[in-house]
Amino acid sequence: MAIPIVEQIVLALQASLETVSDTVPGLTVYRNHDAALVNYPALVLYEGDLEPYTDTQLAMRYRLNVRIEGVVNPQHYSRLGPDANQLYAQALKTIMQDITLGGLCYDIEAGVRSMEIVRIEGADPFAYFSLPLFISFFTSPTDPFVIGP
Repeated sequence: MAIPIVEQIVLALQASLETVSDTVPGLTVYRNHDAALVNYPALVLYEGDLEPYTDTQLAMRYRLNVRIEGVVNPQHYSRLGPDANQLYAQALKTIMQDITLGGLCYDIEAGVRSMEIVRIEGADPFAYFSLPLFISFFTSPTDPFVIGP
C-alpha cells in the first residue's frame, strides 16, 4: 500500500527524533500521545494543520505544522532548566541536520519555543517545552502519494 507524502514526512521526523536517544539517555519518543507520560525524558511529536497553497499547476505545495513537546523530570530543581535546554537543543540539532528529511520536503522552520517549569508539592519537579515546526513540501498536483517537482 502506498504511503502519502505527508505520512512519510511525519515518519521521517519521528525517526529523526528517535536518534536523539543516542545523546539523551533514557529518552522515549511518542507520536500524538495523549495519555499521561510515565517515562522521562520524553519527546512527543504532534501533528497539526496541513495547509495547501499553490501558485503553479505543476505541483501542489503544502505547509505541515507539527509540534514537538519535550519533558524532563530531574531529581532536583537545579536541573530543570539545564535538562530541558539540553533536550531542546539536541532535538533541534538532529532535525535541522537534514531539513529535507531525506528529500521528502524542501524546508523546515522552527517557531518560537515556549517553556514551563511545573512545581507540585510532594512530587518531583518537571519542565516541558513546546517547539512548533513548519515543514514545506510539494506533491504532484493530482496525487498526494507522489513527491512534486
